[in-house]
Amino acid sequence: MLLVSGTFSPIDVPGAEETHASGINDSGQIVGFYFDGSTSHGFLDVDGTFTTIDFPGADRIVAQGINARGAVAGFYEIWTMQHGFLYVGGTFTTIDFPGASNTKAQGINDRGEIVGVEDAGGTHGFLATPGPAAP
Repeated sequence: MLLVSGTFSPIDVPGAEETHASGINDSGQIVGFYFDGSTSHGFLDVDGTFTTIDFPGADRIVAQGINARGAVAGFYEIWTMQHGFLYVGGTFTTIDFPGASNTKAQGINDRGEIVGVEDAGGTHGFLATPGPAAP
């Protein structure tokens, strides 16, 4: 068994009831989500400065992964329907697996490939390969 030793640092979004860190890149940028008492919001932590990531009109949002370029993958929910997202430079792109009623993007690598889970006829993982202008 591998035991981790070293320094542990808390990650707490100011004013949040709960903070969940879910992804980190080699630059130390951290993404995750926090609860404010009524819903969840995504966040980006750059050297202790928190930025909220909220998809317009969403009931809740979860940021899951971040790559070296700062592109964030996650999912948002509107009326119990979940949609994956890619967030780059303040702009959202929705990721919906064809034929699925729910899509959750959960990770992104430095090539811009996104992995997650969808429910088209059952629950399955997916790999979304980007076009030539990948983040």
